[in-house]
Amino acid sequence: VSVSVGLTRLDTSSGTATLSIADGTNGQVKYIVMVVAGNNAVLDNTNGNWTTQILFDAVGEGVTLIFDNVTNKWNIVGSHGATIT
Repeated sequence: VSVSVGLTRLDTSSGTATLSIADGTNGQVKYIVMVVAGNNAVLDNTNGNWTTQILFDAVGEGVTLIFDNVTNKWNIVGSHGATIT
């Protein structure tokens, strides 16, 4: 997942996607939305402040993340439909 753009559109029509996200800058906001759901997309927790993963498996599912330089992690500030574990 690119941190150089504000919105990432997920298209899993060609297969399952295993995603990761690099550190951002303090206060940076990132939107991730599933636009084509042929398979699942999983965002791991390497730089995320969630326990295991965020699973996207249907069109319209999405999350809004904000990067915090105190925790040095992306934090979920909103979600729709995605499964967060």
